[in-house]
Amino acid sequence: MTQQACDTCLWDQARPADFSEEKWNQLYPAAHLGYRASAAPWSASRKVAINPFVSLDPNNDPALSNSPTTPITHPESALWATLHNLRYRMLLNYLIHSFTLYGGLNVAGLITPRGTIVNATFGEMYNLRAISEILMQLPVSATDPKAGFAGPPFQMPYTLNSPFGEANRWRAHLDLLSAAENLIAALFRFAPPERHPFLSTLREADKNMIQIANRILSVDIDRALL
Repeated sequence: MTQQACDTCLWDQARPADFSEEKWNQLYPAAHLGYRASAAPWSASRKVAINPFVSLDPNNDPALSNSPTTPITHPESALWATLHNLRYRMLLNYLIHSFTLYGGLNVAGLITPRGTIVNATFGEMYNLRAISEILMQLPVSATDPKAGFAGPPFQMPYTLNSPFGEANRWRAHLDLLSAAENLIAALFRFAPPERHPFLSTLREADKNMIQIANRILSVDIDRALL
């Protein structure tokens, strides 16, 4: 008798009374080995796109020397990626602006321009993390379901130059917030309901920032703090 036949015999003898012979044979270890061999290999990581990017012109690949890139073409994913790039630009603008504002320890009050900008900078960091997590759950391709998931593009804006004059810097923030509202409105139509609470939170935070910016531009806040 071969070793395998002997093992099978011992397996049959160990069958509990409440197990049918067919069900017990399905539990035989050798049967599981065949199933595991035919199953898809398990991976500890997601198949996320390499250097994903979103562009109005699909033929306009970003210049990354010889590095591979992946265009995001799925409609909902492209909207989230565009919002991600916009929030990234807002983060960089807030960060640059924070270095030009006065904010010593003697500055007091509920609202100060520099405090507002610093808080907005950290807020955009959290927003980018949340949008990145959403992108890594969405398909990257509109036509190939096996292409994997999208990812955060982190595309640099066309310029990092700060506008001349403090008022113009705040107007630039308002322009980006207005563009963000257009994308949020579009995502409310495309995104599933479970993502609407995040979009609502984002919209509410943007409205608060718009109100503060308008107060500063209307000289409702002491210009000595700028």
